Amino acid sequence: MLLKEPKHLLLRPLPLIIFFTILQLLVALLPNHLNFDEAMWQYIGRNWFRNGLVPYSGGVDNKSPLIFALFGLSDKLFGVNCWFPRIVGTACQSAGIYYVYKIAKHIASDYAAIFSITIYGLSLLWKSTDGTIKQKLPGF
Repeated sequence: MLLKEPKHLLLRPLPLIIFFTILQLLVALLPNHLNFDEAMWQYIGRNWFRNGLVPYSGGVDNKSPLIFALFGLSDKLFGVNCWFPRIVGTACQSAGIYYVYKIAKHIASDYAAIFSITIYGLSLLWKSTDGTIKQKLPGF
């Protein structure tokens, strides 16, 4: 038996993707400082774009050059900031949520696709907080 497309507004993919995008932006942009990793990527990217020092010439890292290029481009366009790379990351994650929806809809059904983007969107929010919520809960 084929299930019909959901009629309820909350069971549509676009409102859920927008909701998770807004939540992700709030979680990503509230701490208005660079963490240790972001500061390192900013430093390497800034040196690459300002001084022509190519990454990996004096050390080894497991990141691709694209992460350094993103932070270098951010520095070149807006100066030292943390919001531009985080907005780009949120846009990529939102596109990922959409593609998870399309894959799950193709394999299973609309309801399974809505369920999968809900789980995926919530898991992206947890990853963005780096587990700090768990540290504040008593008993853990």
